[in-house]
Formats: sequence, C-alpha cells, structure tokens
Amino acid sequence: MPLLKMLRAKDSKLKLKLNEWAQKQSVFEFHFNFASDYRQRAVAGFAVLGPVAEPAIPSLIELFKDDELAYDAMSVLREIGPTAVPPLVAALANENNVVRAQAATSLADFGFDARHVVPALIRSLKDEDAVVRSRAASSLALVGNPATAVPALIKYLEVETNDARFSTLAALAHLGTNAKPAAPLLVKMMESNRSLRVIVFPALSRIDPETARTFRHQNEFVLTNAPPRVPLNKPPQTN
Repeated sequence: MPLLKMLRAKDSKLKLKLNEWAQKQSVFEFHFNFASDYRQRAVAGFAVLGPVAEPAIPSLIELFKDDELAYDAMSVLREIGPTAVPPLVAALANENNVVRAQAATSLADFGFDARHVVPALIRSLKDEDAVVRSRAASSLALVGNPATAVPALIKYLEVETNDARFSTLAALAHLGTNAKPAAPLLVKMMESNRSLRVIVFPALSRIDPETARTFRHQNEFVLTNAPPRVPLNKPPQTN
C-alpha cells in the first residue's frame, strides 16, 4: 500500500462499532487492523525515505485539514527534514485557518533549522484567527532568537485580549530570563486586573524572579489555584 494512502487511512464507523461489540463479549475472538496502525507504519516508512519524500510535502500539508490525520502528517514532515520548512511557511498564508494553525505548530519541530522563518511567524501574530496567533506565539519562542522574538511577543501581548494570552505567556516563560524586557508589561497587567494574577505571576517568576518577589511582597500576594502550565506544542483546537 502506498505510504500516502496508508497515512490517509481511517476506520469506518462499522469497524469501530464491531470492535466496540467485540470488547463486550468473550465468546468470539476478533483481530482488527486499525487505521492508526497503518498510519504509524507510514510514518516509519517516510522516516526511512527522509528528504527523498519531498514530493509528498504538498499532500502532507493538505492533511492538516483533518484533525485525525494532522498529527501524523506533522510527524512525517519532521522526518523529511528542513526541505519541508519553505512549504510550511507558505502554508501560513493558506486560506484555511486550520492549515495555518497546524503549519505554525509544525514549524516548531524544526528548531534551529526554522530560524529564518521568524518574520513569517511574527506576521502570523496578526492573523485574524486566534488559534493561529496562539500557535505562532508558541513556535516563535521555540525557533526565534530571543532578541527578535521577545519584542514581537510583548507587542502582541499588549493588544491580545482573549485566550491566546495563555500561549503568549507560556512562550515568554519558556524563554526565561531572556524575556526580562517583558517584566514591566506583566506587572502592569497584574496591577490593572487582579484576576490575571494567577496566570501572569508564574510567567513573571520565570522571566524576572526578583521583580516577582518584589511584587509578591508589596501586594501581600499569595498565588493560589493556579491553572496548569500551557504546553507549547499542544495541537490547536479547531472551531
């Protein structure tokens, strides 16, 4: 079976129902070949091919539109290597917001090899879709030079008002003390909106521990009920 066909494999509703029924009885023994197994074999096959599989890149990016297949498609692109980066950058301008979000996420997998895409990720911080902006912020922290990434993330955090702030704060926290220029903004956010303290203070503690200690002391602030840390590589939610 061709690798791309294997990567597109999905289980039918009938197979899933039969498997569900089989799990509830012990009279008959059934063995199903599930789509996830085919996709794992496809990823392994592409890993062997490496850069030779470059012609498959457009088809792989097209799979970003399907939540069930997107993760495996990203895994294959990572195995193909840096030659996948330019098509992913182009995908940041795709008309489909899901494709743009997955492309932004996938670029983080290339680390240093994707540093030249920082300008494109910064442009994606202005995307009309909040998920795309959130994923671009996370990837920017992973592939960008802090000297370039931090000012862009600060500017973005100044205007962002929805849940994408969580990813931006996580991105700045990931950069640690390299993101120290963001400390004044984080303090301002906590002073102007007390409800933000439980999500902003943990980031400030990693970025500028001294300023965080001063803020805690001056405000007799005790961090409680802090939400779990936002993972940088969490696949984007689709609407």
